[in-house]
Amino acid sequence: MDDQKKVALSEEEISRYPENVQEALRQGLPLNIIYRNLATQYSRIKPPDKDLLAEYVVRAKGPERSMRQFAEEIGVNASTLSRIVNKKTAGANSDSLIADIAAHADKNCGITFEMLMQAHGMCSSGNMRNRLAHGTEIESVYEDIIIKALLNRGYSVARLEPEYHRTIAGGFVFDMELKTDAIPRGDGIWGFEFCRVQTPPHGVNAHIGAMKAMNVMRRLSRVAGLFADYQYKYDRVSIVVNDSEAFCEIQKRLEQCYLKIEVTIILINLETGDVDDEFMVPWIGEAKCESVFTPLPEPEEKETDDAAWWDDDIDDPE
Repeated sequence: MDDQKKVALSEEEISRYPENVQEALRQGLPLNIIYRNLATQYSRIKPPDKDLLAEYVVRAKGPERSMRQFAEEIGVNASTLSRIVNKKTAGANSDSLIADIAAHADKNCGITFEMLMQAHGMCSSGNMRNRLAHGTEIESVYEDIIIKALLNRGYSVARLEPEYHRTIAGGFVFDMELKTDAIPRGDGIWGFEFCRVQTPPHGVNAHIGAMKAMNVMRRLSRVAGLFADYQYKYDRVSIVVNDSEAFCEIQKRLEQCYLKIEVTIILINLETGDVDDEFMVPWIGEAKCESVFTPLPEPEEKETDDAAWWDDDIDDPE
């Protein structure tokens, strides 16, 4: 994508933008570069909302341009916007694309960079309020991904009220408890603990995977205190992470750790909104603990006539 040309804006035009954008505009920086820089201050907390993102892109186009013209101004192929407005994007779009869409949005459309980033599944970590929002929202996102992944694979799911446990490691409550026929043993009770992997401080390059895995190991140690309970009721317990580097590192640490309890580490994907993998900690004896998250079949592509979206002489549908 080509960077926007530097355009001298009047003070009245600059004042329409948020304060964190105004100073950069006064310095003559292109709007898309400003938004791309701002995008680095965001972190993913959920999968993209395809419906909302499609709506925002159509509104950002405005009434004076065709969608093809909008794509050309942004500097992308028409097919790139076609996948967004038709909700056919497999995962998440790039942050830079979202920034460029915001930079070229119609001035009177009411669609802001912040709105597009939220629909993109991102949250700003620049202030305490957003960090707290991140923490409260991520749990419901993890719950939604796990439950949908089970339902999409044909299993029944019933939510249970998480139970408080007094363990040798202190009080403990799972983040989510389910009863499901995905577990063929016992009553099918499955406890989930959500672990947000913390990224090491900037400048720490060595052993990043090991440092991330420590967060998971600490969480697993808390869960392990539950194993000594004589009233232990769970047929499977899982630590849920969304960091592939931590997931791979934890497999190395646990591949020779044999347990009598069914324990797994689940890797979810916040871009696709599905489970990518599940590692089963080895069992003692002949019993085998297997993943229930088998790959889903690829969706069938349906041929559609999108000409009305792109031809300059045809109005976009409402």
